[in-house]
Amino acid sequence: MAKDVFLDEDGKLYTTYGERVGTGSIIDLVSLPGDHGPYEVEPLTAAPIDGAVVEVPDVDQTVYISAKAEVWHSEASAFPGLLLASTGVGPSGYIDADWKYAGLAGLGVPVKLWAYLPPHSGGLYQVYAYSLNPGEVTVSDLVVAAELR
Repeated sequence: MAKDVFLDEDGKLYTTYGERVGTGSIIDLVSLPGDHGPYEVEPLTAAPIDGAVVEVPDVDQTVYISAKAEVWHSEASAFPGLLLASTGVGPSGYIDADWKYAGLAGLGVPVKLWAYLPPHSGGLYQVYAYSLNPGEVTVSDLVVAAELR
């Protein structure tokens, strides 16, 4: 079942499973329900996830970017994950990355990443599929939020 994001009566964002998306003022939100990929990756390399870009305005406040998804790898005993980077820098200059151990091929694992950007860090930020192992990474039910803090 896809995790759609909605604005509740209390003015806060939640998924259909009742998970809170953010605590600040949302400035951009990307919800990609369903499966995306597979993305072919080499060890310690990343592939951009189609549509997983948030835009951060040039503001005088700290901006918090968070991403949540379930990821899985085509091979057994792998470490699939997500990576966040500025589109101007690319994955080599990443801001945050998270990966989890998946003991079975096709076994999904929850991954979360986050970053605080200093004031005047406006630009586009991309989420990438990532792995410590070669193979294919699939991303499911990705939610990326950029919030003022």
